[in-house]
Amino acid sequence: MIYKQFQELKLSALGFGAMRLPVLDGKDDQIDEQAAFDMVDYAMAHGINYYDTAFGYHGGNSELVMGRALARYPRESFYLATKFPGYDLSNMGKVREISRRRITVGPGTLYALLPKLEENGLITQTRQEKRQKWYRITEKGREMLEEELTKDSQFFRDIAKYATCPVLVQPNA
Repeated sequence: MIYKQFQELKLSALGFGAMRLPVLDGKDDQIDEQAAFDMVDYAMAHGINYYDTAFGYHGGNSELVMGRALARYPRESFYLATKFPGYDLSNMGKVREISRRRITVGPGTLYALLPKLEENGLITQTRQEKRQKWYRITEKGREMLEEELTKDSQFFRDIAKYATCPVLVQPNA
């Protein structure tokens, strides 16, 4: 396997994407777990150490299956990226469900955006133990977040003026 350096990580040039896992009876939300496990086993045996999933894949089941498949391996042997589905506003009400320990491989999930946020002074690392890092939002980050929330609120109010269906707009809390 060819590996590439990314920040301080040595990632396989090929990654394993879990957006299109094998399914049962043609039902996208019913993953063939044994076939998925076999695929992960093959990938691990051939040096792939970068895995990608997201809440929105396979009706929310991709993260769960990938978590179970990868949990069978030493945590330091792979990197796992997942994404919050912010592109779909209907997911905003599911934040707790989406972020609440859906992937069972333990700490260390790779978030490629964190170094950029840190570089721009929006977050700062407060602690590190092995590969696990803790961050806090800086004052600059908090100001930017508040500014973006204000812009988003105005954006949705503007959209509501032209919407053909009712749109709920929450005032700033």
